[in-house]
Amino acid sequence: MTRFPRHAYLGLTAAVGGFTLLALLPRPAAAQTAVMFHDRKYLNPGNPAFPDPNNIAHVLFDNTFSGGPGSLRQEYIGAEIINLVGTGVPIGPFDGYCVDLPGDLGTTQYDVSLQSMTTLSTGNPAAPGNALRGNAMAWLYNHSVVTSDTDSAALQLALWKVEYDWDGTSFATLAAVPSLSLAAGNLRLVDIPFAAPPANPGDPTIQDIITNQTAAYLLAWGGQTNSDAILLHYTVPPLPAPQTVRQDIMINFSAPEPGSLPLLAASLPALGGLAVVARRRRRTA
Repeated sequence: MTRFPRHAYLGLTAAVGGFTLLALLPRPAAAQTAVMFHDRKYLNPGNPAFPDPNNIAHVLFDNTFSGGPGSLRQEYIGAEIINLVGTGVPIGPFDGYCVDLPGDLGTTQYDVSLQSMTTLSTGNPAAPGNALRGNAMAWLYNHSVVTSDTDSAALQLALWKVEYDWDGTSFATLAAVPSLSLAAGNLRLVDIPFAAPPANPGDPTIQDIITNQTAAYLLAWGGQTNSDAILLHYTVPPLPAPQTVRQDIMINFSAPEPGSLPLLAASLPALGGLAVVARRRRRTA
């Protein structure tokens, strides 16, 4: 069954339970820094060293923003487990989603800057306002219900469609913004290559399930831009690429004013029963 986003939903999964309180708090006036530890959330049940087969996709991505289809890439699509270490910074774990598609996340931790999604400055240079897309992606993230690996894959694809293929116009149907279809635009879904076939003839494939859920998320979003989230900004070292690549991850808590952070960081274990887990993940190149 397709699950549509709920407009009042503040958290994505039980992994971030206890953090809905943070969404009611004011945001920091200036960026803060922290060390980010990361790992894939959805792992292969038979071999945890690899991602869940439902969360590996072949996509076509055009990084020249000329309308696609671009080159073929194999990507992990889905949430990442994010933990943060820093003075006065809520520690996690949080569900994080990639904002940018280019670049590969290595196996080490990264120094990150905690910013507002309104500072987003990557993506399609022809789109009218990166801050507009940042707030749109935050709305989609903050209001989407994710209960499975395929939901998570669909949300990641929806976020990338907004980042790379939304032209800043609101819409009532996907037909009004054709590039938001996973079959068109700068970001296109080719297949889910390692997913198991349907159990019964006529049942939807994993690709069908993810494609339909992506459309459901985008239709419920409908171009809204009245939300925000935390942007974890970092740069990937220039290996093997010849240049450093900017990367961003979005997490779903609203940070309080800097003066309130130490108190909240101390109280978070009681709120959510959570602890730092320094796990690492390699994004499929």
